[in-house]
Amino acid sequence: MLPLPLLLLPPLALALSPQQRASLHSGAWPAGQPPRSVPSSKTVDGPLLGNGDVGVVLGVQHGDLGFWVSKSDLWHLEPGRTGPKALGGVRVALADAALPVQFALRQDIGRGVVEWNITKGQAALVSGSTTISQADGVSSVVTTIESAGSAQHLTVTTWGQPGAASGESGGVSWIARSAGGCSNATAAIATAVVAGGATGGEGGGAQAVTVAPGKPAMLTHTVVSSVQLGKRTGNCSWEWHDPTPVAIAAAAAMDAPNARAIVAASRRFWADYWNKSTISLPTQPEVERYWYSAQYILGSSSRAGRATNGIW
Repeated sequence: MLPLPLLLLPPLALALSPQQRASLHSGAWPAGQPPRSVPSSKTVDGPLLGNGDVGVVLGVQHGDLGFWVSKSDLWHLEPGRTGPKALGGVRVALADAALPVQFALRQDIGRGVVEWNITKGQAALVSGSTTISQADGVSSVVTTIESAGSAQHLTVTTWGQPGAASGESGGVSWIARSAGGCSNATAAIATAVVAGGATGGEGGGAQAVTVAPGKPAMLTHTVVSSVQLGKRTGNCSWEWHDPTPVAIAAAAAMDAPNARAIVAASRRFWADYWNKSTISLPTQPEVERYWYSAQYILGSSSRAGRATNGIW
């Protein structure tokens, strides 16, 4: 005989793992209905990714798919002006004159991925899946892009907030921004194409990527800060180390097996995270959805040894 608590669960709940139940509460932005508050200086309404070290929000701006990237330890420390600083991000656009196109986004909180599609009318052109994890203490955002039919030509641009430095090195595009103030923190993003079709630099932080049928492209965005590399030497200073060469070297060393290992590490984390416990509130579906959403934010914004959220 089954224990009484299991008998009280609906049949669907008995067939789902806790992780699968979490995925039921995922968010979706259909084609033509992108997030409206991305970017924002307040609360964003787009799909989120994070590993306690790096945070990403996806949105659509000026006809491009955007990844806004932040680093948890990039803070400006000055009396009356203390706070986190925005870093930069990545734009993905169709290079062909195929506009207007639309973007559909889905945030799978159970698997910790954002799935997205680029469509024109009823035709799907490109699909992608983006996740984040870390290897050897360095965080990377990994995106797998597939063609839905014919070969597609994309432009991937790495950009920084005003005042950021930028450049290209050995096929890697990078940006770096200093927060200023007494923290003297700097963070860098380095973007590389590690698998897939032909790629080449276009200048201005842009890379051309061809996604052919049956040959997915993989993009990596490696994020490193000076706080990770330095040692505190006083109340208002860090022994400063430029994180840009480290970010570039990590991106240049990233190959397809390493990128797939990042994806696998993220998959393992979220499976272990969700399968520790679960709840079922069939008479209070909104409360249940809130619980799963809050747990996803907690799992995305905290890790041992990393900077905590400012609100904490």
